[in-house]
Amino acid sequence: MISDHAVARYQERVRPGLEEFAARAELERLRAVAMVVREAPAWLHAADQASCYLLLGDDVVLPLLRRSGGGWVASTCVAKSTLTVQRRAAKTARRKSLGARGRARRRSPS
Repeated sequence: MISDHAVARYQERVRPGLEEFAARAELERLRAVAMVVREAPAWLHAADQASCYLLLGDDVVLPLLRRSGGGWVASTCVAKSTLTVQRRAAKTARRKSLGARGRARRRSPS
């Protein structure tokens, strides 16, 4: 099963021109030829580890979580160039820190 959230992220990050129903249909077609692996791709910096990962080529991954009633659900969709919320926040914080350090250096008398 592919969650509504995974479809929305696929639309947003991979195929922004598709309508929701078309994005879901495309994911269902791709699911048939995708590879399921236990190890996350090296480029994926997810906050939470999934049980397995559905790989759509080299650049798109859908983390899979076991459903309580049995089976699996694709919880989200991450593209290789996508930053997760946590990663984006860390990157922003680092940029702010570096900027503040640079401003402090420029202000201090030499």
